[in-house]
Amino acid sequence: MRRYFILFISITLFSISCGGQKPPNLKIEKVYLDHLDSTKNCYTLIYTPKLPWKGYIFLLPGLGETAERVLQQSTLPKKLALKGILTVIPTFQDGVLSFGVDSLSQLSFGIILKDIKSKHNLSGLRFYVGGYSIGGSCAIKYAENSVIKPSAIFAVDPPLDFERLYYSAKRDIRLSKGLEPNPENFYIIERLEKETGGNPEAKLSEYYSFSPYSFSDTSQTAIKNWKSSFENIYRT
Repeated sequence: MRRYFILFISITLFSISCGGQKPPNLKIEKVYLDHLDSTKNCYTLIYTPKLPWKGYIFLLPGLGETAERVLQQSTLPKKLALKGILTVIPTFQDGVLSFGVDSLSQLSFGIILKDIKSKHNLSGLRFYVGGYSIGGSCAIKYAENSVIKPSAIFAVDPPLDFERLYYSAKRDIRLSKGLEPNPENFYIIERLEKETGGNPEAKLSEYYSFSPYSFSDTSQTAIKNWKSSFENIYRT
């Protein structure tokens, strides 16, 4: 019986210097699905050549973060690889500005996963998914709706309720009081309105569908997917 662990870590990602050094026997490889465009539809592999691997993980960056930046900020990808976990840092269809939970990002996730599985013998290996910030949102959303369920997931400081995130961004702009507002708040508002077709007052059901979790959704539609996920995995 496989066990399914879900870990939500509500802490801010801290930076750990990697010193720019690659540990011995560690390989870092960039793979492009479109060789004419290096800004999207690609992924970075971190692994040791020693086989067999113990599992594989998708490690999803925060908004605007490249794979190279993730490797600079944290030793986690290299430590995972040295433990025998094939580590994948993807860049989706929208490049580093992928929102993670939108349908295009989720589709790109599946395409990259299929490409990796076709090139490497991963049959029978445990599959993990984790991410930072919006990457954590992507990880949760994927696990809720995916056909290939991960054995475990984690999310570091992920926004899950996008109705709440919308109003939080509006509030931050309102409270800036003459100071230059954080441009990220304007981007969040614009992107959410684009993805849902409007603001939460006009498109609340779309926000419920878009969010991995919504506090005000009394039916908890997204969370119900977790229940079916548990049942399906415990039957195997």
